Amino acid sequence: MRERYRKNIIIAAVPFSPNLGDGIIHEALEFSISSHKQNVILHTLDIAGRLDYGANYSNIKSSTSSLKYFVAIPKFIRIIIVLCYVQYLYYKRLKPVYHNKLSISSIMIIGGGQLFSDVDLNFPIKLYFLLKQARKTNTSIIIYGAGISSNISRIGEWLFAKLLNSNLIKNVYLRDDVSIQNYFKYRFINKRIQEVWDPGILISRKYPKIFDKKKKYIGIGVSSPMNLKYSGDSFVEINYDSVLLKIITHLISLNKNILLFTNGTIEDEEYKERLYTKISSDEKRNICLASRPNRPLDLVNIITETEYIISQRLHANIIAYSYKIPSIGIVWDKKLVGFFKKIKREGMLLDLNNQDWFSMFAKLLTDSLIHINIDDHTQFLNEADFQIKEMMIKNDITK
Repeated sequence: MRERYRKNIIIAAVPFSPNLGDGIIHEALEFSISSHKQNVILHTLDIAGRLDYGANYSNIKSSTSSLKYFVAIPKFIRIIIVLCYVQYLYYKRLKPVYHNKLSISSIMIIGGGQLFSDVDLNFPIKLYFLLKQARKTNTSIIIYGAGISSNISRIGEWLFAKLLNSNLIKNVYLRDDVSIQNYFKYRFINKRIQEVWDPGILISRKYPKIFDKKKKYIGIGVSSPMNLKYSGDSFVEINYDSVLLKIITHLISLNKNILLFTNGTIEDEEYKERLYTKISSDEKRNICLASRPNRPLDLVNIITETEYIISQRLHANIIAYSYKIPSIGIVWDKKLVGFFKKIKREGMLLDLNNQDWFSMFAKLLTDSLIHINIDDHTQFLNEADFQIKEMMIKNDITK
């Protein structure tokens, strides 16, 4: 009886997150799976309970970020708040949604993104509740293109182990060597782990016509330092305002026009607005503020207007690479380092812990490294697409 539902597949992650990098992953993975098996029925499951991208976007000027108040609360109280909220969300809304979708699906793909991270037990609790329902429907689970953080608490590790050590797990595919090392660091059963590309690298295959856009700007991806500190594996205690203002001044001295953009989160948008007020009037003539992106395609459209970008956000850099746009990654988390190593462009990473970071930055702009190797690019995207196809064959999705 179960066999006739073989083509119903769930992709579970946080695709409707206000950080549109998660939406990029979801759309690229969904597109690649559909291209290899066109009659498959894909069901989207947002483990945070969001129903669409539109639910995240209100007028930025009338929105006040709650994160700055939340991070001021002692950690143990934050964890209690998260636990109570996720439990309420699960029993009030998500439990019947999970059951209805899992009951008609034989396979659930969890991924990608940094889902195995532990910020106040947020993802550990959400994935634990998802596992509870998967057990009831006996739905097989594939972890695909996910990242694993190096900073997971004992409780978070225990909750993740419930999922990763479950007999429902068919295969685990992680997106970089850093995540694989972290996997074996924790007490997870030694299943066969395979390294794969982040699915987001294939976004240019879903939206290929954007390649021909005129490059008018140098893009600077702006991220809230508070957000980076709260959610990252590592953080540089530095004045980000002064860093970004120095970069902006240098680019303008090279007669460049600058596009300030974000990946969509409220905190990043608010920081972008504050940073803009600190730019001199003369320099503002060379600066354009991108509108807040509402959907993944909006973020793609912003980045593809640029000659190259400078950004801390992993998926801003992944989008750029997918469209053969060079990028300079400002290191704030190990996952960024992992991606640049995979594309053989670790020389384009800017480490602000280095006191000579500005000289390094200025050199990068004139270095041959700024140009993308097209042969590598073609090979890596083909590999990413083949890996998804191989995952489908191995796990009987193509039958």
